[in-house]
Amino acid sequence: MLVGALQPGYLPWLGFFDQADRADVFVLYDDLPFDRRSWRQRNRIKTPRGLAWLSVPIAHRHGSELSPPTILDAPIAAGYPWRHQHWEALRHCYRHTPHFAEHASFFDDTYRRPWTRLGDLTLHLTDYLMAALGITSTVVRSSDIGLERAFRARGFAADRRTERIAFVVRELGGQQFLEGAAGRDYIQEDILERSGVGVVYQDYRHPTYPQRFGPFVPFLSVVDLLFNCGPESLSVIRRGRPAGG
Repeated sequence: MLVGALQPGYLPWLGFFDQADRADVFVLYDDLPFDRRSWRQRNRIKTPRGLAWLSVPIAHRHGSELSPPTILDAPIAAGYPWRHQHWEALRHCYRHTPHFAEHASFFDDTYRRPWTRLGDLTLHLTDYLMAALGITSTVVRSSDIGLERAFRARGFAADRRTERIAFVVRELGGQQFLEGAAGRDYIQEDILERSGVGVVYQDYRHPTYPQRFGPFVPFLSVVDLLFNCGPESLSVIRRGRPAGG
């Protein structure tokens, strides 16, 4: 069994959903510390004037540098009109795409809700996007099944990434872990081998597809693909895999 695991992000890119689709079991690892320098709260869309960032404002808490909140509990800052801005940006840029109307009511409802935690928002969006793309892998949330709590209870430090991978795969009854290509820079394969866990590297190559507003731009939020390609989106995502992947 192939296990994948990624931290949830805001409207993730295609490669995130490729990992989810390839894995037999895919873990949304939502109880790791929130990192403001990451993709947890932001992503990009294509506009008539080029790329635009959609960022969810996160409140700063005193002492959070020493003890940051988890991704699930990161507090969304109050007093910013980000929900209106994000919905208007999506509507303005994608309303004339072939498949925007099929998903408009979901996003309209989502951006009307008064979200207070980043994790609730990102997991709500990710659940919908998985279903809209037709991904049928088993998806679990680490906070629901206590994976990180169990890992730390075994005495492992938070920065022991290879040991965490081995632990997660064994806990879920898997034999292999699906890792992005960047994992080659830090994964200690000898530790995995001693644990009886194999590693499969994703090596994703971004596919092209029809877009509005000029030449193709890769590495955008998956909503750009979904609004442009609709039911064909998962087939497009799968084209980014290496032969035999």
